[in-house]
Amino acid sequence: MASTHERLGVAALVGGVATAALVGIAAWLGSRQAAIAPPAPAAQVSEVTGPVYAELVLTEWQLEPGEGKQTVQTFCTICHSLAPILQHREFPKQTWVAEVDKMRQRYGLPINDEIAREIVTYLEEHYSLESIQARARVAGEPVAR
Repeated sequence: MASTHERLGVAALVGGVATAALVGIAAWLGSRQAAIAPPAPAAQVSEVTGPVYAELVLTEWQLEPGEGKQTVQTFCTICHSLAPILQHREFPKQTWVAEVDKMRQRYGLPINDEIAREIVTYLEEHYSLESIQARARVAGEPVAR
């Protein structure tokens, strides 16, 4: 059975290869975009006569500025992109505690208690339901529940 470090190395390698592949595909698609004619109006299209291209939407994930951002970026992206953090931005504070603990216990995230606290604090301050509600109240916006 592979050690935690071996699994993390493989995960980082696979993630790096996947990222490089997506960047290569995006570059290739960008170079091909000039060769793709704009589609004809819907009323004039009778059949597809050439290759059909799909545009890949690549989003650059950015964390909110703040103390702990670099730590989150460094350690959380060992195994995954920033997408899960941004997509779960309304987790309650306790869920972030549980998520970081799960990453340490189940997946072997190599961090000590101090770094775990820094990550949890950052996530709670920027991506918890409670912090989002508090910012909405201050801005006078409707509060999500």
